[in-house]
Amino acid sequence: MIEIIGLSKKIGQQSVLEDITLSAEEGSLLAILGPSGSGKTSLLRLIAGFDRPSQGEIRLSGRTVSSPTLLVPPARRQVSMIFQSLALW
Repeated sequence: MIEIIGLSKKIGQQSVLEDITLSAEEGSLLAILGPSGSGKTSLLRLIAGFDRPSQGEIRLSGRTVSSPTLLVPPARRQVSMIFQSLALW
């Protein structure tokens, strides 16, 4: 299960994500849709552990893996991310 509670991310003074809350059960399908620049990639980077949230927390299987004071490394999250455009060099 993934739980996102009150998640926000700022880059400098610009708010990229603001107060996102969602949950998805294990084995369910979740789609993140929105126009260019709406924060989809930022949300995925936060879930994967590449970035630290400014506020809120992310829980995987009931365990907090991200918050402003905690960042479990990507390799210890058992989360995979496939980028849209792959580069071999």
